[in-house]
Amino acid sequence: MSNVIISAGSAVGATLDANNMAILATLARITALQPYAAGLLRQNFASREEAITARANFVTRCDVLLNGFVPIDVAIAVVNLRNAVVKYLSTAILDLAPVQTVTTQISLPAVVVAWTLYQDPTRDRELVARNGVKHPSFMPETFEALVS
Repeated sequence: MSNVIISAGSAVGATLDANNMAILATLARITALQPYAAGLLRQNFASREEAITARANFVTRCDVLLNGFVPIDVAIAVVNLRNAVVKYLSTAILDLAPVQTVTTQISLPAVVVAWTLYQDPTRDRELVARNGVKHPSFMPETFEALVS
């Protein structure tokens, strides 16, 4: 008989533990949302695409929180934070350069590509970093570059 009571208590206890863990996970996500937003607002994005992706990721995180059980005042705060970040990033996106895909017939040094695209050979480092090139003398035949 005592095994049945322990078993039933364990099932109830497990359900309560699962509910508590879900609530704690939601609270942790809410707590992390503000520093995440602050970090986004301080970040310097190199291209429109990066800022658009960051904005979409932030909205997704907010929406996941809002789809769960949260008190109304917390939901209002999350919506206000989401709207402020979206407004800021949407304005910042307008000033950022879009990314283009460039195709060449042969592999060229990054300095040559930088001069050809931007008339600025010092932007070769930007091309190398953006495309993860191992050696700046050998750019791939197809790569990404910022539109200037």
